[in-house]
Amino acid sequence: MESDDSTDESGDGLSKEDGPFQVAHSDQKFMVDWTTGEHSAVDVPITAIGKNAHLFEGTYENTYIHDALLKAMGIR
Repeated sequence: MESDDSTDESGDGLSKEDGPFQVAHSDQKFMVDWTTGEHSAVDVPITAIGKNAHLFEGTYENTYIHDALLKAMGIR
């Protein structure tokens, strides 16, 4: 995990950084550092707040998000 500091790579490019984002049900925040434009086939941490947030809390394969969105919207 990378800390939020003055050397953040915000902006366009291969290592773009976004955030900070709120961690659900806490006062903590996190940054996302995008280092690849390809599917990496690794689990990713997910956090959410609001209706159906339980579907987006934990660590999942990144393709899970599509199915969770459909379920949260009542489509599946």
